[in-house]
Amino acid sequence: LDKKEHSKISLNKNIVSEPQEQLTSEITSTNSDKSQVHETGLSGIVVCKSNSEPIQDAQVFCKLWGKPQISSFTDDNGRFEFLNMEPRERQFFYIVADGYTSRRVTFEIIKDKVYENVKIELTPGSTVSGIVCDPNDNPIKGATVKTFMFTNHPVVTYENGMFEIDGLDPAWNQYSLHVTHPNYPAFSTSFSPASAGETLWKDVVLKPGVTIHGQVTDAQGRPVPNVTVANTTSGCTWN
Repeated sequence: LDKKEHSKISLNKNIVSEPQEQLTSEITSTNSDKSQVHETGLSGIVVCKSNSEPIQDAQVFCKLWGKPQISSFTDDNGRFEFLNMEPRERQFFYIVADGYTSRRVTFEIIKDKVYENVKIELTPGSTVSGIVCDPNDNPIKGATVKTFMFTNHPVVTYENGMFEIDGLDPAWNQYSLHVTHPNYPAFSTSFSPASAGETLWKDVVLKPGVTIHGQVTDAQGRPVPNVTVANTTSGCTWN
């Protein structure tokens, strides 16, 4: 480009980090001149907070309502880039890397601006692992296990019932582990994460549920079709 306009923008008000402390950084906003095509987005680098070394193969992704997730993996220099984004007042970005605490940060995406040199720091994380089994110690395959955090991907148990979730923040007071399977009632339990670089072992026992049969009628006793029936803890009744 023959000409660029540079301005420095503080991220203190635009970026929110969970569950770690608020992320503060300095970036450069670049506007092309009118003879060039304007782009919208951001680019930056993911580094280890303790030594500022770049982290390669970290996944940086964002979720767009009603649209496919867009994702980028950092290169050998820890860099990532998102261009041609839609302007958005508040856009969440998630950063996941093996061995590090997962993070969520927030940016305001402004039309015709590319935020450059965004620096995202990760700290060493911990892991929770375990086996999902029935009351007879038989491993359960196909159970979905997740923590109630925005940054951690759900995992599905293998034939041996094992699961492993990485990216937990050792400084976080308590996590909730949620386990579901089509043949069992959902199960949730709380736990405190292990220290950085360590693994907490947490087994889960799923117990068979009961089946309830009934009929929905109106005030005159006539059957009412197409009614959703759920218990009070079901997601169907949250709204």
